[in-house]
This record gives sequence, structure tokens and C-alpha cells, in this order.
Amino acid sequence: MTALLKYWKLFAVAGALAGAAYGGWWVRDAQATKELAQSQTEILIAITDQRLAERELRAAEDAARLLSRELEDQANAQPATGICLPIERVLRLNLR
Repeated sequence: MTALLKYWKLFAVAGALAGAAYGGWWVRDAQATKELAQSQTEILIAITDQRLAERELRAAEDAARLLSRELEDQANAQPATGICLPIERVLRLNLR
């Protein structure tokens, strides 16, 4: 018992160091959790932006396909006169 009382300062310092180490671990863990949440949020935003860009691209491709089809229908709607195609029909076909 006297040996423990003799080294009470050593035990107090060891306890204080252990408490500080645990407190530091807790702070680092909280910071890591916060950084993980931020990175997950950034990933979700990037995925949402990518999906929006894909939708816009699909819409643009559909619009271009529709215009191309309309242009082709206009060119084919003109009756062919003689052996040669009229210049207006050739020009519309070349626009594709």
C-alpha cells in the first residue's frame, strides 16, 4: 500500500495520458465521420449531375433523330420528275 502511495504522481500522469489519448481518438473519429459524410454527399451530387446530363443528352439525341426523320420525309415527299432529282431535294438530303 505504501508503494502505491509512493508512486501516486506516476499513476496520475499515466491516467491523464490515457484520458488524453482516448479523447484524441474520439475527436479524430468524429472528424473522420464528418469527412465521410461530406464525401458521400459529394458523390451523390456527382451522380445526380451525371444522370441529369445523360437525360439531356438523350433528349438532344431524340430531337436530332426526329429532325432527321422529318427532313428525310420532306425529301421523299417530293415526287421525282424525270431521271434527275430536283436541286431542292438533293440539297435537303445533303443537309443530313
